[in-house]
Amino acid sequence: MTLERAEEVSAWLASLRGQIGSFRYRPRQAYQSSLTTITVATTAFAYNGALQAQGWAAGAQSTLRAGQFLQVGTQLLQITEAAAFADASGKVLIEFEPQLRINYAVNTPINFVNPAGVFCLTDSAAQAYTLTPDHAPEFGTIVAREQI
Repeated sequence: MTLERAEEVSAWLASLRGQIGSFRYRPRQAYQSSLTTITVATTAFAYNGALQAQGWAAGAQSTLRAGQFLQVGTQLLQITEAAAFADASGKVLIEFEPQLRINYAVNTPINFVNPAGVFCLTDSAAQAYTLTPDHAPEFGTIVAREQI
């Protein structure tokens, strides 16, 4: 990271004003999904770690993988297990972490293409960089949590 980029990141962190501000986080994924018409099939209730999704052809390959991210509402989730193929109704059961925070109605869109979540810092202390012995900017660990 260049010193100029470190200053930009430091200013961005300061703009969050500790735990007050929020930011949208998009995880990097080696595999880019092209699923765009998938929705919640049956009401997905808060504190559940699974949901029924619809939008596949009957018996079609789901193309979902453990470790893949998805977004429902503003919540970012990671698949822990999913059926390899849709059932006769074009539905797939998806298990994930963390659990849902709120209820989601039938037909709520599920974002596999560019999933993101809203997060905030967990510490209100100023986040600044230091310079290594080689004069390279270095940030400590930045800890955030999902904003509910």
